[in-house]
Amino acid sequence: MPHERRRDGFHGRAAAVWRVPGMLLIIVITTLAALSCDEDPAGELVGRYIYYVHGENFSARELRRHDIVSGADVAVHAGSIVSVSEVAANGRLLLETQSGNTWPPDYHLFVLETGVPARPVPLPVPASSSDEYVYASGRYGEHASAAISYAGEHAAFFAWKRPMASMDSSKYTLHFCVYDFRSGRASTLDLSGFLAEYYAAQGGDFRPDRPQVAAAALSNDGRLAALELWVIEMEGGAAWRHRTLLLGGSTDGMHVLEDVAVPGSPGWRRVAFDPAAALLYVARTDQKLMIYDCRGGSREGVFPPTYNIPAFHRLSARSGEYGTYDSNQQRLFLTRPSDAREHDVPFSRDMLEARFPDVQWLLGSHWNCAVSPDGEWITFIADHLGKTCLYAIRRDGSFIRRIACGSFDVPPVVSDVIGR
Repeated sequence: MPHERRRDGFHGRAAAVWRVPGMLLIIVITTLAALSCDEDPAGELVGRYIYYVHGENFSARELRRHDIVSGADVAVHAGSIVSVSEVAANGRLLLETQSGNTWPPDYHLFVLETGVPARPVPLPVPASSSDEYVYASGRYGEHASAAISYAGEHAAFFAWKRPMASMDSSKYTLHFCVYDFRSGRASTLDLSGFLAEYYAAQGGDFRPDRPQVAAAALSNDGRLAALELWVIEMEGGAAWRHRTLLLGGSTDGMHVLEDVAVPGSPGWRRVAFDPAAALLYVARTDQKLMIYDCRGGSREGVFPPTYNIPAFHRLSARSGEYGTYDSNQQRLFLTRPSDAREHDVPFSRDMLEARFPDVQWLLGSHWNCAVSPDGEWITFIADHLGKTCLYAIRRDGSFIRRIACGSFDVPPVVSDVIGR
């Protein structure tokens, strides 16, 4: 009996020893599951960032990263930053910079990851050693001319192919490029050749002498792209006629979705790509919202415009929304073009004044209203007492915060939850 009691006591102690690690394991698994959820757990965020460019145009500027969790605000890149892409699910984003005061300007494209210094996005390697590719940018203050897929594995951008170090722009050809970060290779489409064949097939007299970059967008998986281009016909060394084009497809096959003369046809005020649905939304100057299917090039239909077309800039990658801040009505809301659904963010000037007593009157910069890919966070820019400030707020109207004050002529971006 004593022997049996000792054995039972041993097994009881062993069971107690094993129960403790088992409980710890359950706690660890539960914690990891909570951190992996798409929704922010009980208001405790895990690595959700706001990236914004601080500094005025043509002056010293820096890209800063604000951690909504801790409030930490750090500089991550310095230079003359022209545009910032959306933040991918893996934390990657693209930076477009301008260096020097030369003409034409010298542009560069960088990729930035959390905790890793910015590095150049590799350009394609030409078949001939006598040629080279140089990065091509769009117009300052418009859409970012480069894009990253929401998965973060592909970057889309434009590049000029030219004879090595040549400054003769008549020998430049414009190419659309998609770089695959996993394979380290880039696929390209000769847009200059594509446009020449397209207009030759039209049988008209328009000559696409000089294509110019407007914007690019990628689907979430990086397989489909939407492009916006300006095409100029030269006469006697000067621009004579202009056309604007929308293209959809991939580097293996592009479709012309729209081709309009400027002036003479309705122009475009905003173009945005719904990456999840491969649809392109175009807000035109004639107050129509056009929808195109980038997979087949077919026009889906014409719809009444959503509120505040100038605010139509980018669509969130997962919720398909864009944000608008109306300073006259003191209204902040999200609009989803796919079904015209609007969501009002619970927001008022009184609520903002309660948090920041120095705020007396807000004048909105609606074109700098950004939405996180999951639609859970919105940033907006407002002026008060001669200052311009960047604010962040949750979709449910909670956790409003002032991020910084200064000059924000490059639209900020907000990430989803990114693991550390």
